[in-house]
Amino acid sequence: MPTTRQKAFTLVELLVVIGIIAVLISILLPALNRAREAAKSVKCQSNLRQIGQAMLIYTVDNKGALPVNQSSTPSSPTDTNWILLVMNSFNGKNPTIFSGPVLSTSLRGAFQCPSAPPVSENGGSYSAHPRIIPNIAVNDALTGKRFVGYKLAKIKRSSDIAYVFDARVWIQPAGSNASSTLAAIDASRIGYDSFLVYGKGGVASDSSVSYNPGAGDNTDSATSIPLTNLRFRHGKNTICNALMIDGHVEGYGLSGRNQSTLLRKNINVNLP
Repeated sequence: MPTTRQKAFTLVELLVVIGIIAVLISILLPALNRAREAAKSVKCQSNLRQIGQAMLIYTVDNKGALPVNQSSTPSSPTDTNWILLVMNSFNGKNPTIFSGPVLSTSLRGAFQCPSAPPVSENGGSYSAHPRIIPNIAVNDALTGKRFVGYKLAKIKRSSDIAYVFDARVWIQPAGSNASSTLAAIDASRIGYDSFLVYGKGGVASDSSVSYNPGAGDNTDSATSIPLTNLRFRHGKNTICNALMIDGHVEGYGLSGRNQSTLLRKNINVNLP
């Protein structure tokens, strides 16, 4: 009987198939990357909402006061920050001071943005408004008095005020100073000056905040402290997620190097 020989692909046909596959990959890959980044941004927003719920639990346990940072000079192992205090309110076994790698894995994830580089020790990728969650070891330049825990009920315009933000990653080794408060909004003026106080030199208005990273760029770094500037890490380094006082999350945009959609009314607060 005559044998039937199956026809094989020619080289030209094989190259055509490979070319089609390459074209499909080039079309689908950017879409997949966008979908992956969008999912990370959604997870980041979910983290911030969980942090907002944790803040409410903390205030209930602490007579309405929000958590604080305590950074002594020279730095001391009794230093603490808002993340440790909030986690302790969830699980009393978590220490409230920096005495070693104490952040439990189950809780630590909520304080780290999925789009940020991983932080293996005490640290995170969110930072807090320095007047609402202040460093109580220093004086307020406006009043000359030590900062105190801010009472949640005293914050006006709760839907406008942002107080936890995407920030450059930071590491908090045992005994080092608790620097998880923002370092740069409006050309580095988000320190303890009057700019942040509504009616006391600051203006709660719809004018835009001119953002200028104090360290000079919009990148992540986990090599030193303090590197807690705002971080526009989502949407190809153009969006910064922020938790508002009333619990919802906003995404603020960065246009070019300095201009953002963060407004003065989003950071100006009344004195506690």
